[in-house]
Amino acid sequence: MSNTLLQVKVDSELKRQVDDLFSEMGLDIPTAIRMFFKRAIYEHGIPFKVNNFNPNKKLLEALKEADDIIKHPKNYKSYSNFQEILDEIYQEIEGEKS
Repeated sequence: MSNTLLQVKVDSELKRQVDDLFSEMGLDIPTAIRMFFKRAIYEHGIPFKVNNFNPNKKLLEALKEADDIIKHPKNYKSYSNFQEILDEIYQEIEGEKS
């Protein structure tokens, strides 16, 4: 079996990060790429989930709200502990019963 040279252009920072990661695992980049190719053949496709993350409207609204809470925490009610939250919930439930 003869070897074929494969050249791929990647961002230098990406290469450094992946080289560091693989080095920690005792691998070099060519070995990791060969592992990927062999696994792709075994799986008959990309050996990991590839998808187009497309969040729905409700998730986008929740993410925006979470971002706003982080940026403007004083605009939102906060609690010192979980018991305070439970107490408030119980008070609301009791108020609805009356």
